[in-house]
Amino acid sequence: MKQFMKVCGALLLALVLLTGAALADDAAVRYEGGAEKFVFLPGSSYSDSDLFANFKNVLPGDVIEQKITVSNNTGKQVRLYMRAEPVSDADKDFLDQLSLTVKSGDSAIFEGTAGEQDGLAKNTLLGTFKKDGSVELTATLTVPAELDNAYMGREGRVPWTFLVEEIPVDDTPQTGDWFSLPIWLALAAAAAGTTADAEKTARADMTDEETAARTQALADYRRLSEIWLTAALAPDPEPDATPAPTATPAPEETPAPTLDEAFEALSENEIGRAYLSLLSAQDAAGCLEETRAAVNRWLDTIDADALSEMNADYACWLYAPDTPIDYPVVHGEDNDYYLHRLFNGEHNACGTLFIDYRNLGDFQDPNTLLYGHHMRNGSMFKAITYYADQAYFDSHPFMLIVTPEKRYLLELFAGYTTSKRDHCYDIAISDESDMAAFVEEARAKSNFLSAVEVRPGDHLVTLSTCAYAFENARYIAIGRLNEVEPLAVPIEE
Repeated sequence: MKQFMKVCGALLLALVLLTGAALADDAAVRYEGGAEKFVFLPGSSYSDSDLFANFKNVLPGDVIEQKITVSNNTGKQVRLYMRAEPVSDADKDFLDQLSLTVKSGDSAIFEGTAGEQDGLAKNTLLGTFKKDGSVELTATLTVPAELDNAYMGREGRVPWTFLVEEIPVDDTPQTGDWFSLPIWLALAAAAAGTTADAEKTARADMTDEETAARTQALADYRRLSEIWLTAALAPDPEPDATPAPTATPAPEETPAPTLDEAFEALSENEIGRAYLSLLSAQDAAGCLEETRAAVNRWLDTIDADALSEMNADYACWLYAPDTPIDYPVVHGEDNDYYLHRLFNGEHNACGTLFIDYRNLGDFQDPNTLLYGHHMRNGSMFKAITYYADQAYFDSHPFMLIVTPEKRYLLELFAGYTTSKRDHCYDIAISDESDMAAFVEEARAKSNFLSAVEVRPGDHLVTLSTCAYAFENARYIAIGRLNEVEPLAVPIEE
């Protein structure tokens, strides 16, 4: 991944222990681009980049907050980072007496003494933002009541550095099967979009009661299948040499179904039956054993160390059950190299599935873009276009992503034909309202209904391939990542 870092001058955090009332000023760090790069407000007599007006004139026993809005004021999509630099030896003794916590939004990114900020020694991602996107940092300073009078009037400076990575503007790659393009264009002229149009027409003709019933069936299916799939896919818990005694769980208002109950309910659910029809066993234990065996066979073929040794660009493995999608995914230096090269680097029209080079390779961006060719022989990402059919989604509602560190369910919630200028290709999703607008727009365009709940802070993946409904058309499927944790649901022996 190419880096586009621009480093501002060190931020000076001044802490002065004096008598008097603390201020109540909010502060701001604005990325303006150009020669100014970062602008710091309000500044102080200590430093033009001092953001901590509230951390002056503090008294023993004080607990004081300072809010800092970090924002992108350019027209570009950017990632904003911060890190802490080592404090001076002269300041360290004083700063070690003070406790400091730093939160980015709702997530704690540091907690410790003001003099020991090792947790912020590396670049910490604050977010990926569009124009006017922002995140609020909350720094909380705690001064111990027993602080010695010897520190009266002392001043400590904690240098922080803010950094930015500008995300380049680039076209989405052409991922069509060029050998078959004239044939597909001829077919598209006569029948492009008929399946998708039929689905949308059928949905428009549904009564409110039918729509509500369908939505409820999808919601039940998702809730039940998540229990089922977690049981089948979860890694084994780490062994504990000295197991702690099991506490009696607090009663739940709505207890989670057991595996048998989930299986029975799925069997009675019209959408769940479509998924279970893919399995030959007829009971919960048998289906679980069958699914686990298949998953383990599949996982055993994924040797991340060997794959990384073969190709340093290896990022993850993508698998869509009951489809040809079962491939390694790479993260290269551009969006061209892997269009016509296999995983081993050989030239081939099929190419390799790849993550947009502008993305982080570990799915920590709000929206990770993943591309693959639409091949006439059904390989690579042709199956993505089948999501124009509601019935196809019903039996293929999720995919699996395995990175060297984690396992994810990719729960799909929208799929549709679009152009390369669609908002689905935005890597940056700035905040809760931006996420809500992104998801609402995608659902409105989608060829299928789903009951996947997308929450603030979720990470999305957009799968993209070429379509032939019009010139430069794309078909995309969007899902939310759901990390599979070690098993925590009841399983009957």
